Amino acid sequence: MKREKPADEIIARALCRHAGNPEDIIHQGAPLWESYLPEAQAVLKSLEEHGFHLLGRTSKM
Repeated sequence: MKREKPADEIIARALCRHAGNPEDIIHQGAPLWESYLPEAQAVLKSLEEHGFHLLGRTSKM
């Protein structure tokens, strides 16, 4: 079964791709997308402060 990614990882990976960088290249001992986690967490915090709450992935029926 495939592991469901947390919201901050999904956002960090998207930011990494948006910057034109490969997500999984190793940079300073970790995947490059991990360097975007502070920005991703800032996005999530801002959304929560404005009333948006992510409860996890919802399935489409």
